[in-house]
Amino acid sequence: MAQQQRLLVPLDGSDVAEAALPYAEAIARLPGGALHLLTIVERESGGIFGLAPEIRDQLERGLRALLHCKRKTFTSRITRT
Repeated sequence: MAQQQRLLVPLDGSDVAEAALPYAEAIARLPGGALHLLTIVERESGGIFGLAPEIRDQLERGLRALLHCKRKTFTSRITRT
């Protein structure tokens, strides 16, 4: 029986995080592999980034769209094998 390989990849928009994605994809291709992408958007105004609510909401929508696109890309590449 194959051991389940689950991997959580935090995406912060950095080059380092993006560089980890091909390795994460390789693990997800293993039998029982699962890949979870994580991005956190701080929702409290006055937090670390102190974003105005309308800018924060725009950023959140953009990140959700980006993650949706990446998920579709990974899913199609992983299921093609």
